Amino acid sequence: MILRTAVINATIGVQQESLTSCFLFALVVNDLIRNLKERCAPDGFLGWLHSLMLMDDTIILATSRQRAIEKIGVLREFSRTSGMIINKSKTQFMVINGEEDDRNPIIHDDLNITNCDMYTYFGARFTQDGRLTSSVKAQVAAKMCHVVKFEAFDAGTPAFKYTKALLDNTDTERINATRERVLSSKRSKFVTYRTLLNPALTTHPIYADPTVCEY
Repeated sequence: MILRTAVINATIGVQQESLTSCFLFALVVNDLIRNLKERCAPDGFLGWLHSLMLMDDTIILATSRQRAIEKIGVLREFSRTSGMIINKSKTQFMVINGEEDDRNPIIHDDLNITNCDMYTYFGARFTQDGRLTSSVKAQVAAKMCHVVKFEAFDAGTPAFKYTKALLDNTDTERINATRERVLSSKRSKFVTYRTLLNPALTTHPIYADPTVCEY
């Protein structure tokens, strides 16, 4: 017995949020992985690792410029036969430990791929110099605006003013002990939650009940 069936006519793409969309798309892009393995020989230390894919987010890996052009050709042919279009504005390349000439744009027919110093893949930032410190700095710089916003918010909250009053003019041991208590403070957490997530929540038993202690 089949319940709640529906016929969906589509001439292109897959239906958003459909339970079968991911599966159907995976069946299609699986052909790209197969084509890369069949038409591209093992590539140095990468071996058969020619690509990283999650749905339509694709990374082509290569050990040289020539091998990269070869694999891009396979990708473009797959896109044409599958009725897909490469997003040129989001397509760039990086060179790790390469020469200056390696950073010249890669031109494949009408596709012009430019070099970039940093690229973001699913929220992770990769830098062209291949250094972990550069990647971490880039990640921190990108999130700094959120830190500034939080500091601006935090400076005007009762939780911050209460904490500052306790921490001022106290010794180190007192500061550490106070910090631990403030972090677990129900009242401080509630004020932060109410201000950030639920401004409509203006009253709470913690304020109405005089027997409730701060710690």
